[in-house]
Amino acid sequence: MTFEEVRTEYEQQREQERIGLANYLAAHEELKTAGLRVITGGSAGKGSEHYTSHGRISTFDLRNWKWVEVEGEGEFDAVISLNMLDIDSKTKNIHSLYDRIGVILSPEEWVYTSIDLPLSEAEKEQIAQLVLEQYKKYKQHKED
Repeated sequence: MTFEEVRTEYEQQREQERIGLANYLAAHEELKTAGLRVITGGSAGKGSEHYTSHGRISTFDLRNWKWVEVEGEGEFDAVISLNMLDIDSKTKNIHSLYDRIGVILSPEEWVYTSIDLPLSEAEKEQIAQLVLEQYKKYKQHKED
């Protein structure tokens, strides 16, 4: 198998994980009852095949970058990343933790998990409950 074939298969497997998580969250009754919705359509949840950083770099295939976005009322936005970024607290080195789930609530607030791909049904439920918990905190903070 060539490098390109392996990369394509890996991207397809990650895409299936992304779609499975998005479908799970979109059908989740507690999320729907809370007024949360999964963003779908177009290029939602995956990087561009022809990414150029607005012309700053030559074309790069960013399709392996995957996420699921959940929105609620107000400005609540949770991005469940399938490749969580990490900034080492001592060295300040930046790492991309591929296949590790993380939730980004804003550029200043990241929630790290110990959940790795592939996702089980129980892990999908853990993610749903984490989003619900964060949404409840957001709403409580808005009311205070």
